Amino acid sequence: WREKEIAEQSWADKVITFNWLKDLSGADPVKELTNELTKLCHNQKIKKIGFDGDMGCLMPSYTPSSCFTYNVLVSKLKDIFKQAVDISADIHKLRAIKTDHEIKKIKKANLVSKEAAQAFYKNAREGVREVDVAAEILKAVQMQTGRNGIKYTYCDPPQITSGIKRTLTANALTCPATNKKLRKGELVMLELGGFADGYWFDLTRTLVVGGKAKQIQTDMAYAVKAASQAAYDTYKNGQRT
Repeated sequence: WREKEIAEQSWADKVITFNWLKDLSGADPVKELTNELTKLCHNQKIKKIGFDGDMGCLMPSYTPSSCFTYNVLVSKLKDIFKQAVDISADIHKLRAIKTDHEIKKIKKANLVSKEAAQAFYKNAREGVREVDVAAEILKAVQMQTGRNGIKYTYCDPPQITSGIKRTLTANALTCPATNKKLRKGELVMLELGGFADGYWFDLTRTLVVGGKAKQIQTDMAYAVKAASQAAYDTYKNGQRT
């Protein structure tokens, strides 16, 4: 059933699945995948295979937190195929040009992102807990499943950070919402990553609780905008980051 389900969601002519549920079924995802590649090599008589050398990990779209090191898999390729070639440059060229299929998927992911932002604007009010704001955003994302032709949605737990003390102690990678209540006049930030039908969106929004910004908050916003614009103006083909 896995092959049938994924084939319906993908533009690829052939999709091969493998068991990655190590924690639930006891399967070793690297071993499962190398077994499939070995069968493919023998059945199709494939001598040479290409891989993306710039990837750091491989993960299923349904559960982004479940992953294994991609380099471990790459190290196994030379044991299966006569040649394993890094084709990162070619893959980057392919990714630079989006197909009509990809553009449609990206637009649908943006629709989900928009709903998440609207839920943030609506619920980030004085006296509301960070966790309650996060719950409404999560609900907004999940409710997009079945709308606009979207088959499934997912998002990481929304990160809600409000006030000076919370911002100073926030972890840039993992900052879960807390029981803290939003206070009038303070800044509150949403950081959210999610996807629709396998295509990701990344959303960051900041607003002032109560709607009216102090001069220093306005100055901060314009400073960030100016810095972003300077980066956009400098960004040119061949320029180093």
